[in-house]
Amino acid sequence: MQHKAHSAGEVFLILGANWRLVLTGMGMSVLTTTTFYLITAYTPTYGREALHLDAFGVLVVTLLVGFSNFIWLPVGGALSDQIGRYPLLFLVPVVTILVAYPCLMWLVAGPSFGKLLAVVLLFFSFFGLYNGAMIPLLTEIMPPQVRNAGFSLAVNQHHFGTQSPMPAIRLTTLSILLVRWVPLDADQRPTGPT
Repeated sequence: MQHKAHSAGEVFLILGANWRLVLTGMGMSVLTTTTFYLITAYTPTYGREALHLDAFGVLVVTLLVGFSNFIWLPVGGALSDQIGRYPLLFLVPVVTILVAYPCLMWLVAGPSFGKLLAVVLLFFSFFGLYNGAMIPLLTEIMPPQVRNAGFSLAVNQHHFGTQSPMPAIRLTTLSILLVRWVPLDADQRPTGPT
């Protein structure tokens, strides 16, 4: 079976006709794009500058997280084959929202190599589980005539990921300040790095 290449105008017409699917795909990939860049690009800076951890240790964390990608993506794909794509695509973002801030508060309250590794591996497990379900679903929902262009737009909208360090720096600074200065209870105030 031979396919003919579409002109740029034809591609834009196809994308325009399927704009809802393309936007759905883009929305679905915001979590993976942002978490990927936050974890892989920002972790070394965060660990060194905000947590004041050893640079070598922080890079080891990033390397181990990269290796975990070889585990979590296939696990997410296999799990989504077993229970369906939608349960993972719903559950992982909900769990991420519920645990992200408490995990970062725990990390900032007493930074260490082990805590950074645990938190970042947890976040990357969310990335792998979600992405393992999202990628197959995107290929399943995109009709053949829009699959290449639509899929490319959906997973390559890097403006979410490449800009994540900017708000992440602001949110990180805010979280460090909150953990240092806002008591959780009237008589309890966690201590962070000084």
